[in-house]
Amino acid sequence: MSLDSHIEKVLWTKFQISKRVTELASQITSDFSSVSPPSTRCGRGHRRILVLG
Repeated sequence: MSLDSHIEKVLWTKFQISKRVTELASQITSDFSSVSPPSTRCGRGHRRILVLG
C-alpha cells in the first residue's frame, strides 16, 4: 500500500505552493518596508542592552 493511495486529487503542486509563498513573502516585505521594528530590551538590572532592528 502506497503512502499516497488515499489522496484523491492534488490541488496544488509543490512548485505552485513555493511560487505563491514567494509572492506572499514579497508582498509582506513591501507592505512593511516603511515600518520600523519595535525596540527590544534584553537583560536585567542596570546593564540592559537595547537592540534596534
